[in-house]
Amino acid sequence: MPALPLLRQVLDAMAADETVLDELVRAARSQSPAVARLPEAENRRHVQFLLSAALRATTNPGTADYTTAEKLGADRAEQGVPLTDLLRGVQAGRTLAARVAVERCRAAGLPDDVILETVLDAERYTGALERHIVKGYHAAELQLSRTVRDARTHLLRTLLLAGPPPTPEELRHAGLRPEGRYHCVVSDVSDPARARTLEQALLEFGGVYGLVEGRLTGLAAR
Repeated sequence: MPALPLLRQVLDAMAADETVLDELVRAARSQSPAVARLPEAENRRHVQFLLSAALRATTNPGTADYTTAEKLGADRAEQGVPLTDLLRGVQAGRTLAARVAVERCRAAGLPDDVILETVLDAERYTGALERHIVKGYHAAELQLSRTVRDARTHLLRTLLLAGPPPTPEELRHAGLRPEGRYHCVVSDVSDPARARTLEQALLEFGGVYGLVEGRLTGLAAR
């Protein structure tokens, strides 16, 4: 059988092999405690996509699709998995998958030059997958931070200007203690970029900060 059809046959069989998938899931979970805390079915979904996509693109580059990789990265950000832990799990599975692929290609009698080219192609594609996972993770992380900031600013404006009193749960969600005592801080900083920088620095001391009537304002813990 010519090398390319045989290679496709070997890689397709590997992608469909539940035993291989089980091994990759175990490898990812063993190398990343944060990933292991997720339901195993969620890990399996992630690994199955990466394995199938990488093996498919190795013999058919036109099928490369990074949309799902970005979605996976976003999912992990929303689930609170640290990026370093996520990548540790991905790389553990990636390393094992490469080893299994080489073993199966050799067992099928594929020439060494074909195996080497296959590994290099797979490395290029899985590297691109990782970059898109990171891209999706950072995009979701940014969106989440904006959502939290918007909620805190809204609560701050409600407290200091006008609006129905927030519930104790809303206060706690924003990082305030319902029974706590706070200083009201008002600055002359109005530039949004500078305000965000100062806000991040002030948050280390506790409280809630945001732009109220165009000025960086906040409630600082006493």
